[in-house]
Amino acid sequence: MGIAIDNPIRLASIQDAIAVYGWHNLMIICWLRRPTVAAAEELKQARADFVARHPEGVSIVHLMMGAAEPPPQIRSTLVDMIRVNSQAICSVAVVTLRGGFDASAVRSRVTGMRMEAGGEAKLRFHSTVQEVFAWLPEVHERETNVQLEVGPLSRWLQAQADAIMEAARTRASDTA
Repeated sequence: MGIAIDNPIRLASIQDAIAVYGWHNLMIICWLRRPTVAAAEELKQARADFVARHPEGVSIVHLMMGAAEPPPQIRSTLVDMIRVNSQAICSVAVVTLRGGFDASAVRSRVTGMRMEAGGEAKLRFHSTVQEVFAWLPEVHERETNVQLEVGPLSRWLQAQADAIMEAARTRASDTA
């Protein structure tokens, strides 16, 4: 089954820290800054609600700049989020929009949380949106029987990545 949607639907905007979108059974999580415990709880609920609407299975794309180690309470909530409904998650792509130490730190933290939570979903780390679409469509279709319309989705996701990077540059220049 092919899905043609011009733009993903915004599912939640959580405390200016996280924006959550849905594109049929693909969930897109844009990390704009470190969430509070309440924001992490809200994300956990948004993910559970999304998964409940898609018995065919779900793939998730995370877009983020980098990540400082979350405080224990936030980390615990995120690990719990990964654990809940993990059998319904088919694949996870994490796009780290900064390279070097930031990318390495994100891979380490996400891998640690994933190991703690368990789960069978295929997990891949990427440094660009293009890398995601070299991998995700085939895996997503094989696992869920849903074909992604790559062109529009790739362009939209790249625009989100660009916006996250610009917001980070603006925040950095505001604090300098």
